[in-house]
Amino acid sequence: SDLNPELWLDANDTKYVYSKDHYLKTWQDLSGNGRHATSSGFSSGPVFVENQLNGKPLVRFISGETMSIADPRTMPMTVYIVGRQYQDAGADRELFTYHGWRMAHNGNWRLRRYNNNNPNVNSGRPSAVYSIVGWQVKRYDYGLWVDGESAGTSTSGQWHQNVLFDRINYDSGFEVGEILMYQDELAEEDRLSLEGYLAHRWGMTENLPVSHPYKTEVPHGPQGPNLTGIPTTAGDFQVTVNA
Repeated sequence: SDLNPELWLDANDTKYVYSKDHYLKTWQDLSGNGRHATSSGFSSGPVFVENQLNGKPLVRFISGETMSIADPRTMPMTVYIVGRQYQDAGADRELFTYHGWRMAHNGNWRLRRYNNNNPNVNSGRPSAVYSIVGWQVKRYDYGLWVDGESAGTSTSGQWHQNVLFDRINYDSGFEVGEILMYQDELAEEDRLSLEGYLAHRWGMTENLPVSHPYKTEVPHGPQGPNLTGIPTTAGDFQVTVNA
């Protein structure tokens, strides 16, 4: 795999978040794929909340509020977020699907299939706490990670091959700062790098275990181009590099 997401939403990059009176209308996709998230109007729906998580803004939903994702995809899907459930500890909460995948249940981060709860991966980690959470929704290879630690896996053959990851929130209270979706599983090194990126960006490195390779070190991307040459004229010259 690689770290080119199918969808990338970041509340902290405010030039891509369009709101009025704090009601969010459009959340632009940073992946380049045009999968922007939109709500039905400016007079209701999710709100943009300043200075919520370590000085950074979040998008807040209450139950029944949703944003639609353009050109959505089905499983296999890996979803990572920075966020928490907001004043909600109800059962079988879906965050990105309708009658697809339950991702929080009774106050814990969870991964359960709609209508038969198979797979049923229970993190045992409270969903009311700001967390870095990853769900891998892939037949025979389901997984759940919370704050850089595996919270469970399942080899269940059950699946929902036609259910779209087409929304943000369905029936929960939900605060979220960043959302990334990948079409398939992530390689181990990619997953660790993503968790490190999110932890450092959102001031959540304390959440990572001591053994995490990016608890103190910021992950880096691949090496860029090398600039080489032989000077032919003395002096100071401006050089501009676009990376």
